[in-house]
Amino acid sequence: MQRSIIMTMPPQGDTSISHAIDALESHGMVLNRASKRYIKEGGAPFHLLQERKCRLVIQIKLVNHDNQRMSHFVSWDGHTLHDYPHNSKVNDTFNRTSKKGCDNVFAKMYRRDFKNWQITNVYYLLDLDP
Repeated sequence: MQRSIIMTMPPQGDTSISHAIDALESHGMVLNRASKRYIKEGGAPFHLLQERKCRLVIQIKLVNHDNQRMSHFVSWDGHTLHDYPHNSKVNDTFNRTSKKGCDNVFAKMYRRDFKNWQITNVYYLLDLDP
């Protein structure tokens, strides 16, 4: 499946969610928008990391040190943020209990290469009915 998504990515520029949707559909899966459930007061990271068992795709706007903006996607299964080439396992004690701890999970993934990050959309990954 990862290969299917990589094959639909444009050679330059951001990969749109429509590229991922097309690739997932060929594997019997679909993405449904769930942003309103997570992007709300208290912060998206906090609400996302309260999930313990899920299949979510998170869209993040990244701004690098040259002020270039790009769209990036990671997945969240309730335990680990999956991002190639590095994943981030979430600690129940330190990372889920406060807004600061939840924000830190994302910040530590991007602070070296980017000056800013923002969660812009969240999608449920669902299996299509047979």
